[in-house]
Amino acid sequence: MTRTLTPGAVASADSPLSPWLRCRFQRWHMPRGTRHDSGEKLPDSGRCSLRVVRCHCFTDLQSHYLSDPEAGGCTAFTPGQEIGISAADIAAVDSSGTLHGVKICPLAWQVLRPHIISTLRASTGDSSASTMDLCTDGSILLCCPSGTRPVTFAIASV
Repeated sequence: MTRTLTPGAVASADSPLSPWLRCRFQRWHMPRGTRHDSGEKLPDSGRCSLRVVRCHCFTDLQSHYLSDPEAGGCTAFTPGQEIGISAADIAAVDSSGTLHGVKICPLAWQVLRPHIISTLRASTGDSSASTMDLCTDGSILLCCPSGTRPVTFAIASV
């Protein structure tokens, strides 16, 4: 069965599309061993930095597809913002949705979390850490899945 969004439709956490997207997303975009399961073992130590590289806003798409055509850009992050992350911070974001006082968008966290865990594991010498291609500076570039206001992030070991 194919599901499509029509102009004006919004995929929310309550929509029937969300579980389908979540399943597909986890299968194809998460490094092995980093899915958010109840029995998951998080790294004990390590530090990495999360840097906001760019914040995009596609107003033409917002006016065509969103119920709020004037939604604007992402309000959670600003370009150049940098946040230090330790292994203990992962559980804090999972439970509260905030990281050092910054509210983390759930869609962005779904993308960032497994790669942050992988980066923390790599910084402690874990050989099963990341299989992603690294940028020339050793960071990983990721983008949140928002179709109308995506944010590009860089994750690097500290």
